[in-house]
Formats: sequence, C-alpha cells, structure tokens
Amino acid sequence: IDSIQMLYSRECDGSVGGGKQLMHCSSTILNKAKNSESPISVFFVSQVTKQDELRGTREFEHMVDAVFTLSIEDDSGILRMLKSEKNRFGDISEVGLFEMTEVGLKEIANPNKYFITSRTVPVSGSAISAIKEGSRTIAVEVNTLAETNNFTYPSRISQGINKDFLQILLAIMDNKLGCNVKKKDVYVQTSNGIRIKDNSIGLAVIASIYSAIASIPIDNNTVFLGEVSLTGE
Repeated sequence: IDSIQMLYSRECDGSVGGGKQLMHCSSTILNKAKNSESPISVFFVSQVTKQDELRGTREFEHMVDAVFTLSIEDDSGILRMLKSEKNRFGDISEVGLFEMTEVGLKEIANPNKYFITSRTVPVSGSAISAIKEGSRTIAVEVNTLAETNNFTYPSRISQGINKDFLQILLAIMDNKLGCNVKKKDVYVQTSNGIRIKDNSIGLAVIASIYSAIASIPIDNNTVFLGEVSLTGE
C-alpha cells in the first residue's frame, strides 16, 4: 500500500492522511490480512515527517508487526541502509546494507571489503576505524589530502563527517600536537562517503590528517578507535 496516508474510506470522517482515516483504513486492511481462512501479507509504505518519524498517530506503529526504514547513508545516494525500528518476531539490532545499481538494489555481502580500499602498499593520509551499526561492526576508511596554503584562509572540506567536528579535531592537533594546520588546506572523506556520527572515529581522523601532513603511511592492519577530548586525551 503506497502510501497508507493516501487511502480514504467513506465510512470514516476526517481528511485524507489524518489520524482517523489512517487508523480506520489500516485496521480494515489488517483485519482482511489476518483472516484465518485466507491470510495475506501486507506492506504499508508510510510518509514521514521532517524529523524522520512516521506521519500520523503513534498507534499506527503498534498495529503492525514490524517497522523498517530504508535510508540513504552517503552523499551520492548509492549506499542504502535498512534498519528495523520495531520487529515483533525478531531482533531490531540487525541492519541490511545495499548498493543502488543500474538494475536496482544489490546487497553488500561483505561491508568491510566495500568500505576498505584494497592495497598492497600503505599510503599516507589513510587510516582505518570501525563503527557499530546494529549488531554489525563495520571497518571504514578515512582519507585525507593536505595541501600547503600560504595566501588565503585555509579550506576545510569534509565528506561523511560533520564539518564542525573536523574543525574541533584540527584545533586539538594544532594545540596539542604542534601541527601547523593553519597553513594547510585539509580535505577529509570517509570511504564511499558513508555518513558517520559516532565521535569514536575522532582518533582515526586525526591519524589520517597527521599521516597526510607528515607523509607517513599507516600500516593497513592498524585500526584507530576512540574519542578525542579537547584536552588531548
């Protein structure tokens, strides 16, 4: 049913997409679906609010067996993540990772290979970290390019991590490590542009930036994991 908010019943008052219509239409369809003589499976596609919540009353979520969201996780729109917000018959900590291709969605069977560049020789500016998505631990790569800038205000461009978060980490490096990042244009991106909100990637970002500035390659078997405080710990 795409979307459930667009259904309308003459047997019920209220406007299309309103709480009354939503509950009446949903319950009518669910009663039909759970008919013991001829049960059927029903998938409701729901509209969402600007806060990414299901549009309508919260009772709608309680009526159904499971609630899943399919979200875009990168700036290119290629990476999709399927998460379970509610699952009456299973675990809600599992996530599915998919790639949008020319022929539709394709499962990412091995996320670690998808997010890590395969190299035989380590390169400077690359550091590996790990993030938690549901019950999965996924290895991700942080890449940095640092260029000397002696003329204008240095550029700070990031893809996959918050720009303010990057500014804080650069300030810590300048103050605690003595890196002269004020004269460097710094470009940071995560592997495949995956958006990371977990602050535990901070150490990997600093390692990647330092590696780029000092031209020191980092071994591919090294993982950086941890938050970095304003005092440098």
